[in-house]
Amino acid sequence: VVQADGDCFYASCGAALRKDPKCVGPRCTETASCSGGLVASVQELRGIVADEVMEENLDIMRVADSAGVEGYEHVRGLDLEGLKASLRRVAADEQGCVWADDFAVNAIAKRLDVVLLIVNEGARSGGSVLAIVPNSPRDDYQDLSCILLQRTRRVHYNLIELRRRTATPVTDLPSLVARSVAAAAIGDEEGQSAAGCKRKRR
Repeated sequence: VVQADGDCFYASCGAALRKDPKCVGPRCTETASCSGGLVASVQELRGIVADEVMEENLDIMRVADSAGVEGYEHVRGLDLEGLKASLRRVAADEQGCVWADDFAVNAIAKRLDVVLLIVNEGARSGGSVLAIVPNSPRDDYQDLSCILLQRTRRVHYNLIELRRRTATPVTDLPSLVARSVAAAAIGDEEGQSAAGCKRKRR
């Protein structure tokens, strides 16, 4: 079980990468990972998210905060460089850290070219699994690996091992889940619904 300290999403992904460093996909744009090195620490993964964030993302976060959406209070008074600095802070930092949001989750999936399958503990119907397929639509999705994560009602992430593996090839997933990934990869809304999963493509 991963500690619930604000770094849990990054710690879970990092654990998967350390145990299976070859899980990064063919379109990985994180040079250290793709060249045989390993980007797996919480600090490094947070750095990926900070590098990806742009002014337009900050604008969207400001709108969300103005609308009263919980979890975006940290953007108040920040410019882009300030936001990047806050995203890089880990839980142990005396100023605290920013918990992973949808942008962060998608940024990690995209840069490392891995599928993230998120099992939402609080969703009992209407799609309890969220499939995030990076760089889609794409037809090479069967070459990808999946990192399975549990997201609790308190927005805490835990890494799920499937058959003692922390990163599972799409071709080794249970058939229903594999169909969900396939549908997400090609943008098939109907297929996603039939598979009982929600879709997020990036």
